[in-house]
Amino acid sequence: MREDESDDETTYRVVVNSERWYAIRPAGQECAPGWEDAGVVGTRAECLAHMFACLRGAAASGRAAEAGEGPESFVVNTIRVGE
Repeated sequence: MREDESDDETTYRVVVNSERWYAIRPAGQECAPGWEDAGVVGTRAECLAHMFACLRGAAASGRAAEAGEGPESFVVNTIRVGE
């Protein structure tokens, strides 16, 4: 965990697009075009853990490169809407 994350009280949600790319957004922000709510809301760590579980499932089915890497190994993009 990065030092600046320990004070983060933001509630996040997981979003997903049609290509099964995952991202996290602050829960109060709308989804960007092409993205939809994945139904998971929580802390940044909880949302990243869910994303990792999805990626691990993809790895098991052969859609991701390598299983067994932690969520910190994946790039997480945030999408800013209306800025």
